[in-house]
Amino acid sequence: MRKSVILIILVIFVSSFFVVGFYGTQMKIYDTKVKVESIVCQMVVDDVYDIDTANTAKPAYKNLKDNSGNDISYVFQRMFTLKDVDKGVSIVLKFGVDPPTATNTNIRYSVYQSGADETSSSGSAENDEGSSSDRLSGKKFEFTDNHDGSATFLFKEPFEVDVLIVASDNASNAKMLVRIAVLADRDYLLYG
Repeated sequence: MRKSVILIILVIFVSSFFVVGFYGTQMKIYDTKVKVESIVCQMVVDDVYDIDTANTAKPAYKNLKDNSGNDISYVFQRMFTLKDVDKGVSIVLKFGVDPPTATNTNIRYSVYQSGADETSSSGSAENDEGSSSDRLSGKKFEFTDNHDGSATFLFKEPFEVDVLIVASDNASNAKMLVRIAVLADRDYLLYG
């Protein structure tokens, strides 16, 4: 073989590395996993108070954090009246994940008695596969997971619970703590 043929083969061989390397860096992976960045409240009603006990100087919020031992993001408050003695007070929570295009958008709800730590759980319900229970029932309230990012609470008497909402994907630590407070009104206290 001539030197020129060997030289041309060598130039083509070396240049192929650069061409493949350049176009190889331009490739895109189409099967990416998008992890959950945060949990978002998808409800806007009058009795939902958007508080942030982690970043506040308000004494009432600081006391709430000190009493619960956790950072509470939202407080839902309803009044329990004499009319509610028979049917109870129903509260529907609706939460989702951000971004909505996350690979796994399932969330889990864990219910605790207010002020109790996570080890003294009064039960939990998770809406992903392998869930522990879909329904939690007790003397004071019932909890039902609706499997669409929402959960329904039916309070049979005034009571407070903390609800921990956690993203089901194992790639993120997205979670939110919410307190639901069903308070007795004056008539219920006097005549109930």
